[in-house]
Amino acid sequence: LLYAESGAVKGKGSSGTVTTVAAADPHCPECGRDFVLDWTNEKFGTLTLCMWCLTDGMTKGVVKKIAAA
Repeated sequence: LLYAESGAVKGKGSSGTVTTVAAADPHCPECGRDFVLDWTNEKFGTLTLCMWCLTDGMTKGVVKKIAAA
């Protein structure tokens, strides 16, 4: 199922996981940029991945987990 919510394009899979395909808003709590991928599942919670922070962390050899907001 593909739909729009608050300006973001989202898809819901058969297991119930909602994936944000084109984010309108989550912004990274670490760097503030809006190039963020976001997944939500009732069983497992939310995973937000900032591509800027991931790339910077991989370049420096350090990737850290950011606490959920």
